[in-house]
Amino acid sequence: MSNQEPGVIDANFEDTGVLIHSFVTKQIAQNEVMPTSNKLPDDDFAREGLRGKLLPPPFDPFKLGIIAENSSILGQCIDVMEVNIESFGIELVPSMDDKTFQKIKKEQEDALGPREPDKGTPTDKPNAAETEIEQEFRRLTNFFKFINRKQSYTSIRRRTRNDYELTGNAYWEILRNHVTSKITGVEWVPSAMMRIGRMDKNFTDMKIKRKTSDTEIEIIPDKMKFRRYAQIKEIGTKPIWFKEFGDPRIMDAETGGMAVVERNDKGEVTTIKAIADKEFDEFDVLKFKGGRMKVATEVLHFPQVNNSRTLPYGSPRWIGTLISILGSRSAEEVNLLYFDNKTVPPGMLLISGGKITTNTVDRVTDHIKNHVKGTKNFHSILVVEAENKPHPNMPAPTVPKLQWVKMTDAQHGDALFQGYDENNSNKVISTFRFWPGFVGKTKDVNRATADAARKLSEEQVFEPERMEFDSIINRVILPEMDINYWEHKSKGPQLSTPEDLANLAEKMKGGLTLKEFRVIAGKVFNIDFKEIDTIWTNLPLPVLTAFAAQPGLLFELLSPEDLRRIEETRSEELKGFE
Repeated sequence: MSNQEPGVIDANFEDTGVLIHSFVTKQIAQNEVMPTSNKLPDDDFAREGLRGKLLPPPFDPFKLGIIAENSSILGQCIDVMEVNIESFGIELVPSMDDKTFQKIKKEQEDALGPREPDKGTPTDKPNAAETEIEQEFRRLTNFFKFINRKQSYTSIRRRTRNDYELTGNAYWEILRNHVTSKITGVEWVPSAMMRIGRMDKNFTDMKIKRKTSDTEIEIIPDKMKFRRYAQIKEIGTKPIWFKEFGDPRIMDAETGGMAVVERNDKGEVTTIKAIADKEFDEFDVLKFKGGRMKVATEVLHFPQVNNSRTLPYGSPRWIGTLISILGSRSAEEVNLLYFDNKTVPPGMLLISGGKITTNTVDRVTDHIKNHVKGTKNFHSILVVEAENKPHPNMPAPTVPKLQWVKMTDAQHGDALFQGYDENNSNKVISTFRFWPGFVGKTKDVNRATADAARKLSEEQVFEPERMEFDSIINRVILPEMDINYWEHKSKGPQLSTPEDLANLAEKMKGGLTLKEFRVIAGKVFNIDFKEIDTIWTNLPLPVLTAFAAQPGLLFELLSPEDLRRIEETRSEELKGFE
């Protein structure tokens, strides 16, 4: 590309990253509207000292960000994905079926002993106030509530989704407790600052925590080739090195040097052996033991699926419409610059019957150069005059004639390339596969079609993306935290109206229990009703009505265990009146 003219693309050149650079450079260099964006950021990862250590991404994330800023549709599409996938919060749900969960919960409560009413503490074991299920729920709730010192969990997820859709890659820095190695927090790392290193040549022994049953997490030995990751915050600064998530080795965050460690049963480091690597400085064991080393943390990489390349990077889903996005930007610049560079006046007033003079020629030239361009001269006209001087050998001069020549047909009556721009916008939206109404493109839409389109987008796009993210959290993060009984589930929008839910409950009241009715009522009133776990709330309403008329029927259907629970409840209630 070095011998080609700026903006000219060699048809045989396959590096689409250069293609982006060439097109964007051409567009921004000629753009007089946004002079602050003339210079593209340099990729400091490409300097000589890092070329053999890091893999170049297929598309420069800095340039992808500039393309999104200059597009009139791409940013809105990314915002739609960000809001509809990541902005509705989460809930913790049991990791097993309800029957198994209730059985384990009851076994733990029975082992804990009877509790004081309304306090949730066992009367005979004051130092064991929670079951294992309750402890996990509290620990996991606090983890997501305080996952970061400055940002909420929703904020981190939204920034992650923005990076994921914009560049095809997103990164989390995973923070651990230095003593227990348990995960304690997460930091969002901007994808434009991150690069991925080459894969190790040798395997590393490791141990994976994997859930093998509803209540068990096993530690399985394994081998894996890991990668390094690097971040540069400012151009000209040294990179900060990170380990890949799950890498058990110790890394120097400043040099990228590695060492294998052995620990005793208490988790204390007993042996440190530096790993020789000709591309990185050797790990300084003495510096680490002296507490003078900045130890690297781990990075969890979220790549978008990339079927066309073998690199570990992902690619944004909209990259196939790159030329359409750049074309729409060029069309908008042409339309905008038309007002400042218009050279066709709305009309000309011609005066005939004589000879045009040199002064008239100069006046016409000056008018076109200085009095036609710009919005302030939008309605200026051009006057062309002629002189008719008498001559001895010529007949008497005729009377000059005035003629108005309309030139608006040569002007642009409306914006150019509207059909082209509309088609390009539709192409970009189609790559995200959601309903165009999310970005304000609605034609011939009523409530029924809008509701159907919203539900289809939720079913085909947003909910599958949430499920994929939940799977990563449940299979990668939670086992490392020794979470057995709960799972992470992302919430979605409430597509049904309160009226729809109320009508549905009315139609199904013959088969719904009182507990299920309370769940529906909570959604109608937008209130989280406190759960009432009794025998009565687990029966359908018609059955409760029948038992109210003939209470004796209830005791014939109850099991001995249910009768024992009722008797214990009655005994506790009677104690309050003694």
